[in-house]
Amino acid sequence: MPSSFHHFVIVIWLLAKKTKYSTNLRATQRPFTDAVEGQPLFVKLESAWQDFADRLVQSRTNSSANFQLHIPGILILLPTVVLTAAIIAGGQGRRLGGLDKSALVVGGRRIIDRQLAVLGQVAEHVLIVSNDHHRFRCSGLRVCRDLISNAGPLSGLYTALVRSPTLRTMVIACDLPFLTAAFLRHLAALRTDAAAVIPRSFVGLQPLCAIYDRACLKPIQNMIDQGDFRMSGLRDSVCTTELTPQEIAQYDPDGTLFLNVNTPYDYNRAIGRLAAGTPMTSTRRDAFNFLHR
Repeated sequence: MPSSFHHFVIVIWLLAKKTKYSTNLRATQRPFTDAVEGQPLFVKLESAWQDFADRLVQSRTNSSANFQLHIPGILILLPTVVLTAAIIAGGQGRRLGGLDKSALVVGGRRIIDRQLAVLGQVAEHVLIVSNDHHRFRCSGLRVCRDLISNAGPLSGLYTALVRSPTLRTMVIACDLPFLTAAFLRHLAALRTDAAAVIPRSFVGLQPLCAIYDRACLKPIQNMIDQGDFRMSGLRDSVCTTELTPQEIAQYDPDGTLFLNVNTPYDYNRAIGRLAAGTPMTSTRRDAFNFLHR
C-alpha cells in the first residue's frame, strides 16, 4: 500500500500541474481570430489532471465549498469548481430590431456584465461563442466562432464543448439578465452520471442554462448531420438529468431566473423588475426608442 509520503508527493505534483496549467491559460486566453484552426495547447490537458479535476467536480456536495484531502498532519483544501462557462451570443436580435441583446442595460448594467459578475463566482474559465468578434473586443475574454454554420444555438453548444478546456461546460444564453450565483452553484454541484443537467422551469426546459459533458459532442454532431437543430431534441439523444420546477423555485422566488430578453415586451419586463432612475446609456436609449416608436 502506498505510504502517506507517497500520497503527499502525488498531491504536490497535481498542484504543480494545476499552477502550470493556470499560467499557460492566462497567456493564451485571448480572442481567437480563426476558430477553425487547431485546438489550443491548453485544451490538450494531460489525462491525469483531467481525471483528477473531474473527480473533484463529482465529489462536490450541495453544501460543501471545498474538496478536502486528508493526509496525516496535513489538511489541504482545494476548490471543487473545475468548470468552464460559455456564453452563447450568436443570435442577431431580429425581434429587437437588430440590437445586441447582451449589451442591453438592465438595472444600470449590460446583461453580459451582469452575467460575468455571476459566472466569475462559479466557473474557472469563461468564453463567448459568437461570430462577431468586434462586439466583444474589449471584454478580454476568449471569443470562439461557430464551428458549424446555420445550425442555430445547437451549433453554439457544439462549439462551446469543442473549445472548452474542461470536461464539463456550463452553457448560458446571452439574454438572461437575472441569473444568480446561488442557482448556478447548485446546478454545477448536482451529482449525476448523466451527460447533461438541464433545468425544467414551470414554462419548460431551459437547455441554454445547463451543464453539458464533452460526451455530448457526438450526439450533437449526429443531430446536426441529420438536420435536426432543435435544442429540445437533446433529450432524445443525450442522457439527461433534469432539475424540477420545485427544486428551482427555492432559487427563483420572483420567477425571473429564466426571463430572457428576446422581444421589446421581454425587455420592458426586465427593466421594469428593477428600480428606475439608472442612467440611460446609448444602448438603453436605442432600446427605449425602439420600444416606443
